[in-house]
Amino acid sequence: MPEIRKPKHLRPNATFGVIAPASPVNEEKLEKGIRYFERLGYRLELGKSVFKSSPYLAGTDEERLADLHEMFRRPDIDAIICARGGYGTPRLLDRVDYELIRKNPKIFIGYSDLTALQLAIFKKAGLVTFSGPMLAVEFAADDVNQMMESSFWRIISEPVAAGALPPLKQGAYEVLCDGQAQGRLLGGCLALVNCLFGSDFLPDFSNSLLFIEDVGEIPMRIDRYLAQMRNAGIFQKTNGIICGRFEESETEDGSHGLLNLMLEDYFSEFGKPVFNKFDYGHIPLKHTMPLGVMAKMVTSTGTIEIIESAVS
Repeated sequence: MPEIRKPKHLRPNATFGVIAPASPVNEEKLEKGIRYFERLGYRLELGKSVFKSSPYLAGTDEERLADLHEMFRRPDIDAIICARGGYGTPRLLDRVDYELIRKNPKIFIGYSDLTALQLAIFKKAGLVTFSGPMLAVEFAADDVNQMMESSFWRIISEPVAAGALPPLKQGAYEVLCDGQAQGRLLGGCLALVNCLFGSDFLPDFSNSLLFIEDVGEIPMRIDRYLAQMRNAGIFQKTNGIICGRFEESETEDGSHGLLNLMLEDYFSEFGKPVFNKFDYGHIPLKHTMPLGVMAKMVTSTGTIEIIESAVS
């Protein structure tokens, strides 16, 4: 387990660095996101490659990596938010300056393809990062969801334990296996967690609470990812599992329900607590998840609770 480093909490009128470590960014959506942050009094500094496209990435690997390093290096940048996900972040991992990140801990926000980078940063630098909404995605909506933004701003601005993460929609979280456990929150997009297997960038999942989600993956591919995690011993190490929302995961023939049957097959007799349909993932209405902080889950009460501050 690395020495855990927490970024400083966000203060009013802070400056956000904006980077695009993955796919090209829609300029109209980026402008909407910028206006949202500026209305709240924040300044934004854009990375040099944010508007680039080369050809399916937001600039070359070298350009995107340079933006990442610059934003961690610059003392006038208080927090870093990614414009969007997509593809290409794992290409950068073997060239990231993790010592630079360790010495300059800052709030770092993203999800989806950024999962690989966030887990690598935790493994190599011990920095708590935030799997949450991105500038040209959720914050580019015409009507930003109030419950989503409340979860986001609270967890990066208040140096206290965030407490309960209640259902954001009506109803309770589905229980796949009963129990209670606590551990460090680790996870993200399932396909991106899997892409780290066999590398030196995968953190130790011992005594963790694993949270997973994905988008556009049919149940057969999700099954393959889960089998790989089980075969790699991840499930055995973790203390509990939180399944988020698997969007656009119907089978190719359009049938429904297979995903839930598959998850039940994996976890109904798991022997450790497992929730399903947690409000996290590629959805507008979601919780922001801090990677690397302690949390607790209790299926008898249907609660997931962050019990440690994510910022200092």
